[in-house]
Amino acid sequence: MKNVHLGAHSTMESTLAGDVKSYSPHDIFFCPEESQFYSQCLDSMVFKQCTASDRIIEFGAGDGSPVISGLLKTEFAGRIYGYELGSAACEVAQARIKHYKLSDKYSIYNQCFFKGLQSTPANYLIANPPYLPAPDDRILMPRYMVELMEQPLLIAYSLWVVKMFF
Repeated sequence: MKNVHLGAHSTMESTLAGDVKSYSPHDIFFCPEESQFYSQCLDSMVFKQCTASDRIIEFGAGDGSPVISGLLKTEFAGRIYGYELGSAACEVAQARIKHYKLSDKYSIYNQCFFKGLQSTPANYLIANPPYLPAPDDRILMPRYMVELMEQPLLIAYSLWVVKMFF
């Protein structure tokens, strides 16, 4: 597969320009180095280990770029259900999923993860919270994320494996 950079200011954005309006880093989390690292973690620790029957639930899907990048590089045959509160990030992610024809593997819902958790049985939980517990001015992220991350992340969910990448 070819290398694909999916950062918020990538050249792919011009391809999606007809489908999605332009957003600033204050609307959608943007850190290309962190997204690339997270994608590499997903490649080696999750996607290459899963079977076709595995289902993954994602907390805070953002613009979808780390997962999409990983899916484009692996033979992952399972299914991922992402949940994202930010409507702008969700819009961009859904356009990217459609653009890369990954709808059979990856869906992102613009709703609360905790509500989705109740209706989405999964084998794995993935999340990418490198900004926990104290966001600062050097990390560009939407304000709703700062508010959400100030709350404790408590999940009483019986998963076979829980993978959180920090």
